[in-house]
Amino acid sequence: MVTLQNNDLIVEINENGAELNRLYHKKTKKEYLWNGDTKFWGRKAPILFPIVGKLKDNKMWYYGEEYQMSQHGFARDLPFSIKTLGSDRAVLHCTSSEDTKKVFPFDWSLYCEYSIQRDDIAVKSKVVNESKTKPLLFSIGYHPAFKVPIDENLTFDDYYLIFNGDKKAERWMISDGLISEKREIAFDNGIIRLNDQIFSQDALVFKGLNCNEIKIRSEHSDHGITFSFDGFPYLGIWSKAGASFVCIEPWHGIADSIHHNGDFLLKEGIIRLNPGEEFDCGYTVGLF
Repeated sequence: MVTLQNNDLIVEINENGAELNRLYHKKTKKEYLWNGDTKFWGRKAPILFPIVGKLKDNKMWYYGEEYQMSQHGFARDLPFSIKTLGSDRAVLHCTSSEDTKKVFPFDWSLYCEYSIQRDDIAVKSKVVNESKTKPLLFSIGYHPAFKVPIDENLTFDDYYLIFNGDKKAERWMISDGLISEKREIAFDNGIIRLNDQIFSQDALVFKGLNCNEIKIRSEHSDHGITFSFDGFPYLGIWSKAGASFVCIEPWHGIADSIHHNGDFLLKEGIIRLNPGEEFDCGYTVGLF
């Protein structure tokens, strides 16, 4: 386990999957990350690579060859090595192998950087095409689960999400893990109030939102989270009935449509990198 800390925060990162394991604020004396209770969901903040969401029938075709891959890809289960480690910054790294090429036929490197400053943590990822001749096609996203309620005396229903740029949006429904029809969902002055019912048909999935910041707040507490992200074309919000978390998931990529033909070259949300090119993305979490 990698540990970063300063006067305000203690942050832990699991080398398996380069996954956030803990967000603790020393001054509020509160934990802000989901505890990973396997009764509901055993992960905490997986990195989604080289796909986001589910492939139709869990398979894809690339130039006539079939490859099978489970939902959200495999990076979340790979061991990462530590490239840089200081008291307030760490960079972890993994790369393609003969095993990964059996399910994803590309050469790549993935770098994940975590840095803290005061009571903010910045998470950044860099994808590099390591091939000298072949383009890299991929998606990448984040799936952090934040502890709700943050205050133990409150309930999940006491909290709400504040979107800084949208009053209404189109939600894309999910059918067996795949994207289906769209429906309009109204925000109450930019707010979605949390309750189990809104996730009864799986995650809330959005395309093309204008917001780049979401706050988790309650009228009954001074403590919350500011989640900042830029340039992501897709966003998921998810929880499970009875669980004490909500996931805020910015994505460069999305699950297959129910109508997709399986051709990876035609998959929505795919990023293409030429040999030697790099792609960067990330988010910041402020705790209060």
